[in-house]
Amino acid sequence: YTQEYIAYTDEYIGAVSGPSNRLAAVTMRCARRRGGRTSLLFVEWLRRRHPHRASKTHSCWEKDVALKRATMNGAGRRAGRDLWASTESRPGDRERKREAVILTAARAFREHGYHNTSLADIASQLSVTKPTVYHYVANKEQLLFECFRSGLNQIMEGFAEIRTSQGNARERLEYVIGRYAEAITSDFGWCMVQAENQDLSPAMSKKVKTLKSEIDQGLRRLIKEGQLDGSIRSCDPKMTAFALAGALNWIAYWYRSEEALSAPEIAKRFIDLFDLGLRPRAR
Repeated sequence: YTQEYIAYTDEYIGAVSGPSNRLAAVTMRCARRRGGRTSLLFVEWLRRRHPHRASKTHSCWEKDVALKRATMNGAGRRAGRDLWASTESRPGDRERKREAVILTAARAFREHGYHNTSLADIASQLSVTKPTVYHYVANKEQLLFECFRSGLNQIMEGFAEIRTSQGNARERLEYVIGRYAEAITSDFGWCMVQAENQDLSPAMSKKVKTLKSEIDQGLRRLIKEGQLDGSIRSCDPKMTAFALAGALNWIAYWYRSEEALSAPEIAKRFIDLFDLGLRPRAR
């Protein structure tokens, strides 16, 4: 994303001052270009090392998150319906429509429950016919799985993004925790934690367990790496990974988008809590 950093630097010079703040702002813009996600780790790094510069950047970041959520909840719903209202065909329309079906389903499952939501309900939300929904998924079970996978993909992207990081394992784990919290507080959070409890077929249940295992193994791997580089104290990687995932997954049961704490703020508090517990103890 080097070219994006260069291309958008001038645009943000007037919004934030100082090279660190400017880089943070450009980071936010690049993140939005990739789907609206912002860099929790970078803003936290800036806050810790340059507190006198961080306040304005953090304010811009939180406004970005609030704007994104308002867009997803309001204009985002209308945009989903508008995809079918338009008579013009554009490149990527099919994928955008498929994503709109999955997002609408995730919201419906969260609000009404999986068994209380039919494909006809989802079609009605999108102002399309039920056969139109079948054009993108084979059945409701597959649609639930796609919602589940969309949430987990955000976490898997977090693991992918830290592969080239120069930070120690604890810092990389903190970044993944931030992405995990963002995923759980997204529209897909309910499906991420409830998919396995919906009487799935054996084949679909196996797919869900396989993807969840990949997340678990990724957390364990980072914990083990942290013990090797000295950034994480001695602990049981399996139990620690279970504790992290369990605490983060539980957010889906109590989080509401209208709550005072935003998703980034929740992520920061979880990171602070686990960070204190994972730091090596002085002898």
